[in-house]
Amino acid sequence: DGYNAQGWQEDYYVSGKLLHKGFYVDGAIKVFKNYYENGQVERNFTTTDPKHSKLEIYYDDGKVRSTINYFDGNAQNQYDFFKNGTPEYVEENDKDIEFLYKRNSWYENGLPASIFELVDKKTKKYLKKEFYENGRVKEEGSMHFRKDLGDYQKEGVWSYFDEKGNQTKTEKYHNGEKE
Repeated sequence: DGYNAQGWQEDYYVSGKLLHKGFYVDGAIKVFKNYYENGQVERNFTTTDPKHSKLEIYYDDGKVRSTINYFDGNAQNQYDFFKNGTPEYVEENDKDIEFLYKRNSWYENGLPASIFELVDKKTKKYLKKEFYENGRVKEEGSMHFRKDLGDYQKEGVWSYFDEKGNQTKTEKYHNGEKE
């Protein structure tokens, strides 16, 4: 009616089943749940304080698909899962969301696909590893976060491997450039 939504609001599927139920204050959503037509929760959003909120997304069978923690409206941490429950993706950022603590992913069989983790907070040095589906390392090396560029760059010696685990080459990098 031209006014910001206030209080509890509900939306329904054409079938009449509940699709959405949320609480609004001056048009801003504070908590809500969306539902699959089968009645299972599809997503659940909660605001814990003016700066923190959380979104949980579910598969249609009720298993957790994603959990995202927000700080000041920006995704600070995200955790994704395959339908079988094994982790698929993790991303964790610092409080101000200026740089990553980690960004890791896995294959559905549970083996790591990629690891990117902070090893020295002061220098913003990271360990980076990519893996084959068989669990063997594909490549590995160090990276540095360049705040002036807002980018992560290869630094130092990088090693590359074949699917059997044999090292195939090494390369040296400085500020993201191959030497």
